[in-house]
Amino acid sequence: VIAEMDLIDSVVTGPHGVNAHHSLAGLSDEHLRARRVHLRGLLVQRLKIQRFCAVDSATGMGVPELRTTLTELANNFALFPQQRVVLPLTWINLQNLLLHKRNSRTLYMKLDEVEHMAKSTGL
Repeated sequence: VIAEMDLIDSVVTGPHGVNAHHSLAGLSDEHLRARRVHLRGLLVQRLKIQRFCAVDSATGMGVPELRTTLTELANNFALFPQQRVVLPLTWINLQNLLLHKRNSRTLYMKLDEVEHMAKSTGL
């Protein structure tokens, strides 16, 4: 993170602009400054790893534990105070319809099917 911030600083404050062969060529100063602000935020407010879960993508072993862990973390009001927001009933109804579709072994849905489903809930 610090190396990338230094690189951005050298490009944004450099007298000659970005070299065409430079990895940051084509990016505006505004974009680079915004990226630097984001990187600075990562340094100041570091991510906190709460738990580890082992998952085997070939067999699916560990997926139920991962799902349970993610649900528990997502419902932790101390970690996510914005979770106290009440979801509109139309969103909950859409989620239930999508879950029903998933449980019926539907592998994919076309965009117009999802749009129709959303409209049927009032969205």
